[in-house]
Amino acid sequence: MSLAVYAPLAVLVAAATYSLHYTPGPPTPPIIGNLHLLPKEKPHLQFQTWAKECGPVYSLILGTKAMIVLSPNQAIKDLLDKRSGNCSSRPDLHLGQIASGASEVSGGLRMLFRPYGDTWRMIRNIVHNNLNIKAARTYAPYQELENKPMLVGFLDLVRAQDGEKFSDALAGYVSG
Repeated sequence: MSLAVYAPLAVLVAAATYSLHYTPGPPTPPIIGNLHLLPKEKPHLQFQTWAKECGPVYSLILGTKAMIVLSPNQAIKDLLDKRSGNCSSRPDLHLGQIASGASEVSGGLRMLFRPYGDTWRMIRNIVHNNLNIKAARTYAPYQELENKPMLVGFLDLVRAQDGEKFSDALAGYVSG
């Protein structure tokens, strides 16, 4: 058989199995999914419409990713209270892999894009222990100590009207 026979057959099989494993949702063409149905402005109104049509829990296919949408607050609360371990992780994004996994600076320990798990919980614990109110109060004397020379340096650069050095100094203080 030729490619002309196999290609449409493959598309039909993909379309038939594409949405078998998800909750009901709007009609989903293969490959692009529901991307074409999302408006650029006020998408929340479209989500409300789908909730009325498909029920409080429905699925969208956005390219190759599936998204489960919960519309009433009670459904969201129930899911987060009773099954948070199943839904607490972040989606697997290429940007997230670059930002958290391959970073030379952080050694793969950036919390923002990290998937939920033992490492994420360890990082969260460290962050909370070091950034709580009690810990922040212990940093205040060091902030005061560094603050005054920084402001004097900024003032000198403003008086000298050297915008480039001012930008460099500001970037240095902001980035550590």
